[in-house]
Amino acid sequence: MAVLVTLACSISMAGCAPAKELGPKEVVEAYLQAIADGHATDALSYDLSLVVLRYGEPGPLLTDAVLAESRELAPMAVVTVSDPELDGLGDAEVVAQYKLGDEMIEHTFELSHHDAEGADYKPGWYLSDTSTNVWLESDDWTLHVGDGSAIGLNLSGVPVDPSSHVTLFPGVYQLSVSNPGVVLTGGEFTVWTTSSALVQTPVEASLSLTDGLQERIGQEAQKMFEACLNQPLAVTTCGFGMEGLLEAGVDESTIKWEMVDERGQDSGTPGFDMSTWEWCLRDGLAMPTGAEYGSDIGAYELRLKSAKMKDGSEVGRSVRGTSTLQVTSPCVDISDPDYPKMTFADTVGTLQPDTTMTFC
Repeated sequence: MAVLVTLACSISMAGCAPAKELGPKEVVEAYLQAIADGHATDALSYDLSLVVLRYGEPGPLLTDAVLAESRELAPMAVVTVSDPELDGLGDAEVVAQYKLGDEMIEHTFELSHHDAEGADYKPGWYLSDTSTNVWLESDDWTLHVGDGSAIGLNLSGVPVDPSSHVTLFPGVYQLSVSNPGVVLTGGEFTVWTTSSALVQTPVEASLSLTDGLQERIGQEAQKMFEACLNQPLAVTTCGFGMEGLLEAGVDESTIKWEMVDERGQDSGTPGFDMSTWEWCLRDGLAMPTGAEYGSDIGAYELRLKSAKMKDGSEVGRSVRGTSTLQVTSPCVDISDPDYPKMTFADTVGTLQPDTTMTFC
């Protein structure tokens, strides 16, 4: 029994012995090695704001799974870590060199010593930053996709909002999309260092629609548009229309819309065939490409073709003459690529002279 007790005490003492406090250099080495090994929780354990100050929460991309994909793209290797420069006031700087794939990176880490002990942390040196707030910056306007939800923009399966920032460890990352109607070209980018400031990070990427979705959008948009022309509504389900018609005494059930060219001649819809257009992405919506936007659409207008007043009389010229709407680009919501939804307008015109509409 005595032997067993002695052995148990020996194990207990070994397990409870206080861990040696790491110096600034050792903290940086341990942090970088945790990133290299793909251990997100270990890397975050050296973060002053998260561990000691209890400020904020780890972002959804600071995980082992995201680090694992990053390591596949470009493994991290620690090269050198310098001795610390101490200021005598509890702060230190350590210069480290590490590689991401074949790329050599040098970064100065800032650390602070925290003397107090808390329920979940010990006194010691902590890094001011263990991750970076990244703002993805692209010269390709197709990557301006609203909040990214319509195309399923993501990183390692985690939704990414390109209109906001993402928080990441140093590493190489690859964007992807889950919408089967959208093709992402490029999308790889590198986070070099750690910083609490917002860091603009260049990413070469472009988005395009598959041929199948292009065809489906054009066909569905044209069908919807032709159906809306025949809707007896002051404001059609396509989004175009004219507020004030009903207040002016128009019988809504008699309303008919028509397409006219810029000279005011009746053109019908054959020349306005959206099924033949090419479509691209902008702000998360599908829109016609520049050629159609500048020529075909810009040359047409919508107007009230015919209607009767509630007393049965024809609509007067004063009403019809002020109910012409400029036709600009339709917008198509592609959140569900099997059922694209088209709208021509966010707002509708009002019954007054020289009325125009603001579209999409």
